[in-house]
Amino acid sequence: MSGLEIVAFAMGAVGFVKTVLDIWDDIDKKRQEHRESDVLAKRLKSFGLAERRGTLKIALELAQTIVRDRTRSRNEALELAANFQRLNELLEAIPSAVDAVIKLEKKPYVLHRGSAFRELKSKVTSLDERISSFHQKVIGLRAIVQTDSSFLLSRQDFSFVGVKPKFVQNGETSFTSKASYIAPGQGAMVMQEVVLEKRYYGTQPREALLESARILSTKLSPALSAWNILHLIGYRDDETDQSVQLIFSHPGPDKELASLSRIYTDGSPEPTLNIRVRLCSQLAVAVLQAHKLGLVHKHIRPGNLLVNFERASNGAIQEASLFLAGWQNARLIEGVATTLIGETTASKVIYQHPKRRVEDNRAKESYNIDHDIYSLGVCMLELLTWDTLIRQGEDELADEMISDAYRHAFKSLGFHQSFPGEAEDEEDGGPSEAELYTYNAEHTKKTLEIMAQSLVAKRAGETMANLVYRCISGVFQPGNDQIQTEEKDQVAEQFANDVFDDFNKLLSVL
Repeated sequence: MSGLEIVAFAMGAVGFVKTVLDIWDDIDKKRQEHRESDVLAKRLKSFGLAERRGTLKIALELAQTIVRDRTRSRNEALELAANFQRLNELLEAIPSAVDAVIKLEKKPYVLHRGSAFRELKSKVTSLDERISSFHQKVIGLRAIVQTDSSFLLSRQDFSFVGVKPKFVQNGETSFTSKASYIAPGQGAMVMQEVVLEKRYYGTQPREALLESARILSTKLSPALSAWNILHLIGYRDDETDQSVQLIFSHPGPDKELASLSRIYTDGSPEPTLNIRVRLCSQLAVAVLQAHKLGLVHKHIRPGNLLVNFERASNGAIQEASLFLAGWQNARLIEGVATTLIGETTASKVIYQHPKRRVEDNRAKESYNIDHDIYSLGVCMLELLTWDTLIRQGEDELADEMISDAYRHAFKSLGFHQSFPGEAEDEEDGGPSEAELYTYNAEHTKKTLEIMAQSLVAKRAGETMANLVYRCISGVFQPGNDQIQTEEKDQVAEQFANDVFDDFNKLLSVL
C-alpha cells in the first residue's frame, strides 16, 4: 500500500475521529494550563472554541463516511486522504511548537524566543486554512454521495404501462416491458420500452439489496451505449413483486432483443464472420469498460449477453449489437470481496475460471478481473465457432449435453481416462456426461485452450485464435487482489490495447 492508501485506510478505521480530536484536546489543555501566557492565550484561542472543535469533528465524521463508501473511486479517497494528511501534519506539529514557546517563556532574554513565537503563529494560521480546505473538500464529496439517491425511481417517477404489464424475458435475469417514466434530471414524462433486471428479496434483507442497487447504479450511470452497456435509468423497489430492479433504456425497440443463449438454440443461421468478430469486439469493449467503471461482472455467459439485431429475409442475423447485461450480482473491484460461492451446474461452470470452481463447498478465490477475462475468452470461443459448449437436452428433464467438438478435444488430451468406470452409467444415479466432462477445472481449461488453438484458428483465423487463447490461458491477466492496484491497472490497460489492436486489424480486412 502507498502512503496515501495507508492514510485512507486509517481514516476509515474505528477510533479515527477520536484520535484526531485527542490531539486537539491536548493542545487546548496546554492552553488552559498556561492561561497566564499572553502568547498562548492569543495564539491558541481557537482551540478553546466549542464550535471550531465541532466543525472539525463533523468534517472528520463525514470524511470517514466517504472513505468507507464503496461507491467512491480510489482517486477520490486518495485526494481526501492527501487533504487530511496536510491538516494532520500541522495539527501534530503544534504541541511541540507550544512546548517550545512554554520553555522559552521561562528564560528571559533568549534570542530564539521571537522565532518560536512566529513559528507557532504560522502553524496555527496554516492549520485554520487547512481545516477550512479540508471541510470544503469533504462537503463537496458529500454532496456527490447524496446525489446518488437520485437514481432511486419513485412511483411518481416510474410505472409500467397497463393494469397487468406485460414482461418478456430476454436473458437470465433480463426482461423488457413498456414503462412511463421521468428520467433523473429530466422534467418530461416519456413512454418507452425498457429493460429491467430483477433481484428478488428471498432471504436477503431488503435494505441490503437496495444498498447494492444504489452502489451499482452509481457505478453504471456513466456508461454509454457505445460501451456496449445499456444506459441506466435508475433502480426501483417493487414491493408487490418482492424484487429490487435495475432499469435500463432499451437499445433499439424497433429491433429484436434476445440473449445469445436463446439465439444459439432458436435455429438461427450462422452469422457471417464479420458479424461474429464484431460481436466479440463489442463484448470485449463491455467487459473492459466495466472494469474501468470499477466493476467485476462475475457472470459473463450467453444468458447475460443481449443482442439487438435485425434479420435478413432468410432469418440470418444482420446489423447486430451486443450488450452486457446481468448486473445484479456484480461487485466493486476495490470493494469487499464476494463470498466464495461458485456455480455448480455444468452449463454455468464451463464459463468460470478454475479458481472460481467449487471445491469443498467453496471457490478458491473471490471474483476479480482475471475471472471476467477468462469468461470473455470462453464466450468468444463459442461466438467464433458458433457452437455452444454445453446445451440443454430436448426437454426440461433431460441432462445437459456437451458439444461434439468439446468431447473430441477433451478425449484427445486423454482426460477421459480419469473417469471412474461406474460413474459413466448415469442410470445408477452417477453424474451426467456434462458433469463428468467439466468436473476437473484444469482439464476443462486445457480443453478450451486446445479448442481455441485449433477450431478458432480454422473458423476465424490465427489472430482471433491467439486472442481467445490468451484470454483463457491467463497471459493477459493482471493477477489477484493482493497485487497493487496500479500494477493491475497497467496490465489491464495493456490488455485492452492488445485486444483492440487485434480486432481492428482483423475487421479492417473483413
